[in-house]
Amino acid sequence: MGLLDPNSLNLAANILKSYVDIASELDIKLSDIQSYKLQDSSLDSFSELVVGQNPKLTTLHLEIMNAFEPMLTFDDVGSDNFISPPLIAEQSIYWVENYLDHHKAASNFRPHITLGEGVIQKHARPIYYSGSRLALCHLGTYCTCRKILFKA
Repeated sequence: MGLLDPNSLNLAANILKSYVDIASELDIKLSDIQSYKLQDSSLDSFSELVVGQNPKLTTLHLEIMNAFEPMLTFDDVGSDNFISPPLIAEQSIYWVENYLDHHKAASNFRPHITLGEGVIQKHARPIYYSGSRLALCHLGTYCTCRKILFKA
């Protein structure tokens, strides 16, 4: 996560394309659903699908993050950088501003898919699937994917 200059979108898309074969070989396990309420937030609780730790997924994450680092900025992130309903969770700004520093170490990578506002009921069993594509997204509140800018 970070701010990408629109003039770098083609370069970012080409980088993402170079990782599609690796992504298509990933076995993904959705192991749980978690819901959270941010302290001091007027926004509703939000939920996420927890993705099981996977060495290949962690390696892919680190490689893509390193490839994108020169194109991204992490300063002066504001609510106008997000596509969302009128309110942006302040924590979303914090996550984008601090993402690189917090996730350079593989041990800090906690794969998940943020679903957005609302509490989702627990599912009875894990869900397994294979990776099939990668996407570059414009983020909304809670860093949800609100608009796909490129997919491969």
